[in-house]
Amino acid sequence: MQTKTMEPFNYEQALRVIIKRGKALCGPDYDISEEQEPIVRKLLTWFLHDEAQAAVEGISLEKGILLSRPVGCGKTTIMTILQSLSRKKRPFMIVACYDVAIDYADMGSRLSNRILVTRLRMPERH
Repeated sequence: MQTKTMEPFNYEQALRVIIKRGKALCGPDYDISEEQEPIVRKLLTWFLHDEAQAAVEGISLEKGILLSRPVGCGKTTIMTILQSLSRKKRPFMIVACYDVAIDYADMGSRLSNRILVTRLRMPERH
């Protein structure tokens, strides 16, 4: 009996595809810098649920992701592109940091349970 194993994923080729899709969405100036590549690789590892690469990157595939940068820097764009590369859709939601801070001030540590329940109820994007 043969067992299925995930073939090694070509992350360099995926990076080129991500940039190409970014240019199609955002224009010819879209690029991923050398400084951003390790972050994008970890995000892609998470979206692909690549256990072998997650071990190399030192990340947990069972945890969520928190991206925090200024408005307009491309967080939503990169997440949308990465989701389009994934065979298994991993839903994500966008929550303003202000809303998280207000909710945390109000609910404290109970907030993490609320976010988890909301995430589990969120419909998948197609």
